This record gives sequence, structure tokens and C-alpha cells, in this order.
Amino acid sequence: MRKKLTVLAAVLTALALGGGTATAAPDVAASEAEMLAGKPKFQLPFTCKTHVRVDTWDKGHDPALDITHLPIGGTEGLWVRSSAAGTVVQSYSDPKGAGNIIQVRHGGNWFTTYIHLKYRSVKKGDKIGQGRKIGAVGHTGETSNGRPHLHYEQNYSKGSTATWGYEGSQRKAAHFDGHKYTGAGKTWKLYSHNVGGQDGCG
Repeated sequence: MRKKLTVLAAVLTALALGGGTATAAPDVAASEAEMLAGKPKFQLPFTCKTHVRVDTWDKGHDPALDITHLPIGGTEGLWVRSSAAGTVVQSYSDPKGAGNIIQVRHGGNWFTTYIHLKYRSVKKGDKIGQGRKIGAVGHTGETSNGRPHLHYEQNYSKGSTATWGYEGSQRKAAHFDGHKYTGAGKTWKLYSHNVGGQDGCG
């Protein structure tokens, strides 16, 4: 009973902080090998050749990523693109929490979640290809602390959506181009290789 109360308390705390939906079905136990076998070939969610800084911050934030443009002045309004093909399962605004939010369901029980967007250009139910423009980087929602950045997560769930935004949710270590980016207190400077629309690599 105590374990059930602890889980319930964690979910209620997450919702109070503006974390992700608690309606996703709990995962059936899956090995890391099983999860990775079905993981899409995710790309950074930006136009090809975009230079970005990627931060994990502390243990409570990792493996979620905060991403800003290099130079940082180009962050606000930067186009956000889908990391892989999929279906939009969440697209809504939460001004008191995480602001404009999009979640996309991909193959293999994988999801990506995009938070604090300036605006959203896709709606729930839209089927989108890799590289599709889905919104723009902003600083919406009180949890953005007024700082333009993209809070980005790769999530694994066997439910119709995935929980996000808090320690213990269904977020997993992020992979781009087959490389893993995770670990508290880490920073990387990367270029996007996302082939999207007329702005693809070439």
C-alpha cells in the first residue's frame, strides 16, 4: 500500500509542476536491448546544418535535453522539426506549466516531446514525416523561466502517450545519428543533420 501511495504522490506532484500527462499506460517491463532495437533513427529537431548547444543540467533534468541555438541570439523563433516520422498525439498549451507542448508517437513504442514552443504548427492526429516543421522555439510556460530554449525528450511507452517532464517519467537517453547524449551536467555543441523539406542537407 505504501508503494502505491508513493507512486500516486509522485504523479500528483508532477501534475502540479506542469509535468506530462499521467494517463499513459504503465510500461510492460522491457529490456534496454528490446527498446533500442525498435528505436527510430532520430535526428536533432532542426534544419540541417543548424548549430546548437545541448545541455542535460542536473540529475533531475537528465535525460531530458535543453537546446539553444549558437549563437544564443538565434534561439527564439528557430524552426523546430520532427526528429522522425510519426503521428502527433499531443498538441496543446499549458501557460501555467510547460507552455506550448507537442508529443509525436513514432515506431517501436518511441515518442518525442517538444516543450516551451513559441507556437505549434501541427495538431493532434496529424501524420508527419521526419523533418516536418512542427513549431518554433520559444519560452512559453512558467517553467521556462523566461529563457528561450527547446526542452526536448525521447520517451518510451507502450501506451497511447508517454509521460514527460519529471524524474521517473518515461523519458529515456536521447540518441541522434546513432550517438547517445545523456549524463548529468553534460554539454555538447552539435550540428543538425535533419533532412527536412526544402531546407534539407545538400
